[in-house]
Amino acid sequence: MVSRSHRAILLTLLGGSLVLVGCQESPQGPSHIRPDEEQIHGYDLSRLPRTLFARPQGSAAPEWRRVTPETRTTVPRAARQSPKPSPLVNGSFELNGGVGNNVFTGWTVVDLAGSSGSWFVQTGDASPLNGFQVEPPTDAAFAAMTDQFGPGSHILYQDVLIPSKGSAFLSFDLFLNNLAGQFATPNTLSPDEFPNQQFRVDILNPNAPVADVGAGVLLLVYRTEPGALASSGYRTITVSLQQFRGQVVRIRFAEVDNQSFFQVGVDRVTVGKRSKALKVPKEKIRDRATAALIPFAPESGPFANVLTLGDDETIGPLPIGFEFTFFGNQYTEFNLSSNGFIGFEPDMPNGCCGGGVIPSDDGLNNLIALAWTDLYPPGGGEIAYETRGTGPHRRLVVSYTGVPLFGEAATVTTQVILYERKNVIEIHTAHQDLAAFHIYTQGIENADGTVAAFIDGRVAADYSLTNDAVRFTTKSSGPPSQPEAARPILWPENRHYYLIVEQTTTWQQARAAADTMKFKGVHGHLATVTSEAENAFCYHPARQHRGRLAGG
Repeated sequence: MVSRSHRAILLTLLGGSLVLVGCQESPQGPSHIRPDEEQIHGYDLSRLPRTLFARPQGSAAPEWRRVTPETRTTVPRAARQSPKPSPLVNGSFELNGGVGNNVFTGWTVVDLAGSSGSWFVQTGDASPLNGFQVEPPTDAAFAAMTDQFGPGSHILYQDVLIPSKGSAFLSFDLFLNNLAGQFATPNTLSPDEFPNQQFRVDILNPNAPVADVGAGVLLLVYRTEPGALASSGYRTITVSLQQFRGQVVRIRFAEVDNQSFFQVGVDRVTVGKRSKALKVPKEKIRDRATAALIPFAPESGPFANVLTLGDDETIGPLPIGFEFTFFGNQYTEFNLSSNGFIGFEPDMPNGCCGGGVIPSDDGLNNLIALAWTDLYPPGGGEIAYETRGTGPHRRLVVSYTGVPLFGEAATVTTQVILYERKNVIEIHTAHQDLAAFHIYTQGIENADGTVAAFIDGRVAADYSLTNDAVRFTTKSSGPPSQPEAARPILWPENRHYYLIVEQTTTWQQARAAADTMKFKGVHGHLATVTSEAENAFCYHPARQHRGRLAGG
């Protein structure tokens, strides 16, 4: 039991809901799951931060947890009775078989053999199967959206008679949420082609095979390309179909994934007059960053402060030795992860078990990734740091030397240098071996996970480096972001977010405050501290200078 004098009331984000709640007992640490296991068993939800979800997982229908042994075609009964093509129908997907179903009046759904998931009826702000946070439909209550538990290929199509007179435009609203972080677009819709993570829209000859990407494709309307943004809100795509006047063509939406979860949302599909484009609000970009290759010139060792870390462990706060500005915020301390990155959040997660996607507001932000992957310091090598020079020209050097990856022979030797006053960051990598089972991320990311800088091909990817160096700069056009005392912080043991407050408060006041507060778009509710582990986290001495986590 937690003593009455140490009981506290906290703000926490759990599974997309902001709550005033106490921690639970620490779950077991993350397991090391290899890519080949994912291909056999599907994608692993447990490795994703709960902030990605709009609702708790696990409520999907059992039938969709199984892969499709053979190619499955879903056709509404009305379409079976009347195969005559007509102008496009049900473009807003309001006529359907119900939420979580894959039946849309006027449309045919095809899931290729071996696929997990499908195109589903979607509503609200959660994806149909997994409950990922997504944008709501743009026209009325429903949209068509892909969701899955593992690799697959999913096709949604309708055969349409293009008007012989008047306007002939195809318009649709498109949403993308690619959790793989990048696209791979081989010229095939087969999920057996590795890697294959893409979405495309085609005008197809109705007599061609449904998965054809060759001669049967009359017009490639849209395709995701490597290097494009992995996630984007609904936007309107329009293309002319004038060349097909008076003809029957097949409008095909196709999504393929074998890297990670991929939600594609389609709504407001029209053929005829050009649809009015959605108004996309322009966001004011506060933070900016750059990344550029420079000559390899690392600092020589040895370094004064050698650290002993276990597997998937973080240590800190450690002294920088001077005041360092990162995206407009000043820091004098940093935290270090055994998995190849440092950061400035007071309760930084360890980042197991591979390089993550940046930018991404996933609970692990405000970081500098040298070689973020699944490193294993108990297997050898050295992690050390040292502040060198004299003010105002001091440098912090953090070094990972010969540190192996978990379960394989590959090693990493890299260092990051932070420069006083210049506020420049340099990463010098002597060698980074190509991994057998892991992916790397190198780059920097701001405090709210909205801005990052990196060299193309170095985010959530497998690549090798030899005598490589990158210089990063950051800039902020506005006032400093929320002080640490006003930002929720993450306790990695249970993935809850806790809000620091600077004054004590009563139970009634805390409940009222929770009802009016929002974090990541959701409201709070009330609970209390219930374990010694949680109590120790709340009153950790490292947080006392920033105010208590709560009062009670």
